[in-house]
Amino acid sequence: MASSTAASHMSTTETEAKLHVNAIRRGKGANGTTPQATAHFVASLTEETAITWDQILRCQTMQFILEFIQQAEDATAVGEGPKELRFKLHARGLQIDFTGMKLVSKDIDALSGVALAPEPIVPGEPTKHNRKVMGIGIKSVFKIATAIHIYSPPYCIKFDTKENWGMICPVWTENYLMAGEFHASFYIELHKQCDMSALTSVLRALDYKILIFSSTIARITVDISIRNAMVLDYAVTKSLTDVETVPSIVSIRRNGKLEEFLFSSRDVNLDGRLTRISLAFPLDGNRQPLLRPQSVYSDLPVKDYGFLFLLNTDFITSADRRSIADIPWNNKLLRSCVQVIGDSFVDLARRSPIDGIRWTWMRFMRHGPRDELFRGHWNSVLDHLSRLTFLQTEVGTRVSPLNAVYCESRFRDRNGKLMHVRPETSNTYLSTSYLAHDCRIIEVLGVERASPLDILRGLEWLLKSRYRTEAQRQEDYIEDLAKAILPSVHDQECKKLMQKIPIIAISGEGFVAADDEDIYMSLDDDVELPGGLGGKIVDQRFARHTPIRRLYICLGGKQLNRSAVCDMIINMHTDPKFNPGKQKADDLIDHALYLYQSDFEHKAVASQIFILATNGKRVRAMHAHQPYQGPGTELKHAAARYYQKHGLGYFLDDRYLRLHKDKDVFDRIVFANWLREHMDIYPIPRLVTTEPDGRFKLTPEFRTLMNGGTGLSSADILVLLRDNWSAFYSVHFLYASYDRDPRAEAINTCVANLMEELSGMQVDCLGGSKAPLRDTSFVLSEWENREGRLSVLDIPDPMDPRWEPFLETFGIDVRGSISRYMKHLEEREI
Repeated sequence: MASSTAASHMSTTETEAKLHVNAIRRGKGANGTTPQATAHFVASLTEETAITWDQILRCQTMQFILEFIQQAEDATAVGEGPKELRFKLHARGLQIDFTGMKLVSKDIDALSGVALAPEPIVPGEPTKHNRKVMGIGIKSVFKIATAIHIYSPPYCIKFDTKENWGMICPVWTENYLMAGEFHASFYIELHKQCDMSALTSVLRALDYKILIFSSTIARITVDISIRNAMVLDYAVTKSLTDVETVPSIVSIRRNGKLEEFLFSSRDVNLDGRLTRISLAFPLDGNRQPLLRPQSVYSDLPVKDYGFLFLLNTDFITSADRRSIADIPWNNKLLRSCVQVIGDSFVDLARRSPIDGIRWTWMRFMRHGPRDELFRGHWNSVLDHLSRLTFLQTEVGTRVSPLNAVYCESRFRDRNGKLMHVRPETSNTYLSTSYLAHDCRIIEVLGVERASPLDILRGLEWLLKSRYRTEAQRQEDYIEDLAKAILPSVHDQECKKLMQKIPIIAISGEGFVAADDEDIYMSLDDDVELPGGLGGKIVDQRFARHTPIRRLYICLGGKQLNRSAVCDMIINMHTDPKFNPGKQKADDLIDHALYLYQSDFEHKAVASQIFILATNGKRVRAMHAHQPYQGPGTELKHAAARYYQKHGLGYFLDDRYLRLHKDKDVFDRIVFANWLREHMDIYPIPRLVTTEPDGRFKLTPEFRTLMNGGTGLSSADILVLLRDNWSAFYSVHFLYASYDRDPRAEAINTCVANLMEELSGMQVDCLGGSKAPLRDTSFVLSEWENREGRLSVLDIPDPMDPRWEPFLETFGIDVRGSISRYMKHLEEREI
């Protein structure tokens, strides 16, 4: 068989072609008619190929279509023009024509065989030229055909199922009807039972991507006409651009619709054979990666293994071409594919003729193969790629994936610059031209994603350093920064780090960190922060930007309005750690005036703030008195009248009144009333001092008055109490209800103690004597005291009705009755 095949390669004439055909038939024993000859043929077939006819029957019915394309690829080229393959289907048969390609003796041998039979190695040539075509797939044509007529001068033969061993034994024929412009023609006589719709569907869905890997075929044409009506007519044409570049662009046009691929191939030496490994990367209409699963090819498509690119090399497939066998040859090929695939990706990244692909090539790696045969080798591809230096950095240098870092787009400003590093030191950060979602794909190569913590650490260093630029002090930068880091503010570790970064813009002071100061924001120009509160107001130019304002609030900043400032003042003054001695005098004054200007109404807490007294001391408002406020504001019982010249008590510093020095009397009176009603600063002598828990006791100053320390008579003190009893003093003598007030016991004790002290006050009586208030009497006529034995109060205007509620509080009856007089006599044993 080998000698006849070798001799037939020299056939050039029709005579020699006929001799070649006869030699094939003799070699197969097909001319024999005896049982011995038939047995010899079957034995030789089994010994040579170990293939049974069952394998042919298991082939896909329409597999022969692709096998004919393979036959055209392997045919001998004729001329310099484009090579074309044409399919023409009609009701009687299918004609397949080659233009620019002819069959020679080795092709006839392949058509007559059913096995893969390697020929002697030809050094330096691809392996596909060193083997015969597997004949099983093409024999599947006989599932729908009765005969195949082949015309390629000088050959004019047929394979006819009516002949002995007709599927593998050629028969010479004199039918030259197919002769014409084509260099090789096949005419397939179809069975009457042929499924024309299935055949039409196969031709309609022909995988024309095989043209990408074809070294000879540039065009495929399909014409289908049934019952003289055109059912389908299309042409697929391949063209190459930038042939000298790697990768190059392959264009496939089907009836005007253009598809483009980036094509890359390399030859590898495998067991002394030069084998080509090719890849094609499909592009969409925008010349970006087309992300659809693609087939693996062994010249012809095998099946989709999960790759997003086309891979073609000399895999040995199963007889039906449906899978790639797990055999040593294929595994060697796959090991060679590892470097070729990796280098092809590098070519896309560095040398793609389409600039956009240099930044999006990794999309072809979005997912790897599904099949176990490929998966391990795909991991090797990733490992190989991770060590290659091909990724472009922010500063234009190249870096390997293992040394590369990328940032999400939110960590770049509106100019695309990284916000947390100096541009000249960003030589490990990938270029802004890579999109973040694409960079996530190549994390499998070792590329690291800069975490929010990494970004924040960089920001802390940069914004505290001398490298902070003027642009990084502008609203645009801070707004972009706020948008970037806000999503991470709920992470406690990130938030703590954010609070250390000087990103809070303060009016007139630059930037501070949230940890450094209490931060307040106001969109109202009228709201200011009094001195001494320890906080800072955010520059309104920054606070008006919603992302910045939200960030500042998340970092502890507070919305600033008059109510909030009042709360700040109260909270500071009532803090047990607050030291008023360290406060500037002007700041303390500003605090009280701010509460007044804000019409603050919470007396219980406002009375707790510290004020500046005339003697320079700091005391709580509840311990202070109002000073003399000028003409028109004099009070009959002003505390200043009783205390100030004797150095008793505490009085507001005169500077509190400077705000009103140019105001009229009415405004000063309003201010005085506010001080009394809302800060508990009395214009008259204070009777008691009240503690925060509600307990109270007689003031030292009033006790001095009662003891005569200021030179006042007891009548003057009693008039003071009488005139202010209902408005100011009586409230301190009301007992609390145990059912309603949990502090009732403590308060009632205070009331009893106060009552005891005031009722024990020594007062002047008629006749020049003195007695405790509780032991005195109040008489309105001479007969009530004709014996002169009673301690009758010596008070002015005894007819004034205001005496009654005051004196009755201490058990003194002011109504004057005989019964009271008699009782008094009995008590004194008169």
